[in-house]
Amino acid sequence: MYEFSADGSGVSDASGAASPPAAACTVADHSVEWVSDGIGATTERLGKDGKYRVIENLWFSRGSFYKIVDSGHPETGSPLALSSNINLYTIPVVDVTSFVRNTKSSRYVRGETVLIDFSYFVHPTAIGHWLEYLLPLTSARRLEGLDVKPPGMVLLMHLKRVFVFEWVRAALGAAFGRGSDLDGVVSGTLPFPVIFQAETSSVWSQIGQRLEGLGDDEWLCFERVLVAKDVIDGGPRTAFMDEGGERDARQFRRNMWDMYGVAGRGAGVARDAGDDGDDGDDGDNGDDGDDGDARTRRITLLHKSANRRIRNRVLLREMLAEFGEVDEVELDENVSMATQIDIMAHTDILVSAHTSGLANAMFLPPGALVVELRHRNFLEDMERTFEMQIKSLQDVKWVSWKAMEIVYLHKNDERKFKAWGTSCDVDECVEAHTLIDIVVDVDAVRQLIR
Repeated sequence: MYEFSADGSGVSDASGAASPPAAACTVADHSVEWVSDGIGATTERLGKDGKYRVIENLWFSRGSFYKIVDSGHPETGSPLALSSNINLYTIPVVDVTSFVRNTKSSRYVRGETVLIDFSYFVHPTAIGHWLEYLLPLTSARRLEGLDVKPPGMVLLMHLKRVFVFEWVRAALGAAFGRGSDLDGVVSGTLPFPVIFQAETSSVWSQIGQRLEGLGDDEWLCFERVLVAKDVIDGGPRTAFMDEGGERDARQFRRNMWDMYGVAGRGAGVARDAGDDGDDGDDGDNGDDGDDGDARTRRITLLHKSANRRIRNRVLLREMLAEFGEVDEVELDENVSMATQIDIMAHTDILVSAHTSGLANAMFLPPGALVVELRHRNFLEDMERTFEMQIKSLQDVKWVSWKAMEIVYLHKNDERKFKAWGTSCDVDECVEAHTLIDIVVDVDAVRQLIR
């Protein structure tokens, strides 16, 4: 397991978050003993219409997960899917108790373990994808009664340590911690151990690697493992909204504010961010641009320098100034995490193209408005990611406008996909449409805000 050093040195990531240097991450013993008494066959159950699974006595060795069952168990054929990238292999044995007692070089992990199969491991800095895993897990843990304390362990599969930069560490802390648990997160100490796989030069080969700190011949048996169904397997991209998920989303926001000492802005902020009341449409949603508000609205216009730029950004900014004071911000490696949280917590209207920076909209105050500038030729389900996450708060309003006029940054992409319809259905098309710029219909966006 890894303990992140509070040493200020280290590398920076494109998300603007400081990462601990490799030398500051030490591999420690798992510190778990082997006890054979009481360990039975692997069992599992589904929670909340199959949105998550709880597995007891889950085994791991040499890069693979196993369920140990009696020889008469029906599931003894092809491997099952534990998650998108992880198979679950079945080992039938004559007697489970004898197998457990005779298994050498084994260790038992007591309590709750959360498993995160980060399916987008080829895009490890895309912070928007993290919430697709963490928000469902917060709901699952609450429904299981596990949210009163941090998990005993988090298994973070497929990623290298360098990609657990400050934004990710803070999000992990906000998802699984509460109160005093969060005290050390900003300085780099999570309230639970994070276990990684042995690193390889290729992320594709890392999928099947052993857990670091575990010998090649050792086995681990996890007492209880929680796995949320990810979006690739048909799971939700956000908290469980049919089970009071707004409480989970608001608690996540509150935890992030508390970690960074942010109070938020506006009359709506006085409400408890963890309140489960349905106050998402109370008229204070930023849609009354010229009502003589007692204070000037703060409008944040996010932009990028590399791609998905707004070609007529100057005109857009001039229009936005009709509604308040406009700040143009690029959330790159030069903007600290504390500054990012502070900007969001004091923003009334957030305007942004569809980029990973919109993940920060989860930290907007109640009563804020998000204007998402989407673009044509994008996977329909994927483009709704931020919409669903923002709506989970139920006290921040979201609207969108879709750009039909786009500028390809690579001519080859333009030749391939310009004549397509308005949505992509293959990965190559989706990737090509992350390398574009957009032209905004300023009048249309003005009407949305009004």
